[in-house]
Amino acid sequence: MAVDVQRAPEEARWTLDKKGAKFKDLTKSEEAAFDAFQNAIHNEGKHPREAAKEARDANYKKLQGDQYQIRLSGGSRATFLVQEATMTVKVLQVGGHT
Repeated sequence: MAVDVQRAPEEARWTLDKKGAKFKDLTKSEEAAFDAFQNAIHNEGKHPREAAKEARDANYKKLQGDQYQIRLSGGSRATFLVQEATMTVKVLQVGGHT
C-alpha cells in the first residue's frame, strides 16, 4: 500500500540582488556590518528588516517608496530597494552617505 506523503511547501525566502550596485571604499567595520546584513538575507533568507538586526546598530529606515537604507557607520550607509512582491532586496549603493 502506497502512503501519500504531503510535503510542506518550501518556506519563502528573501533574495539579494547586487547587480549594478555602486560600492564605495569601506572600513573593516563597515564591511563587517554589510556582510552581516547581506549574509542574513542570502544565506538565511531573512527579511531585510530582520537582516539589519545582524548588522549591529543599523537603523533600518524607509527613505521613499520602496527605497530603504541601513547605517554601516556614522557616515556610511547601504541603500537598497525592498521588493515585497518578489521578496528581493536590490542593492543600489554600499558606502557613502545618502
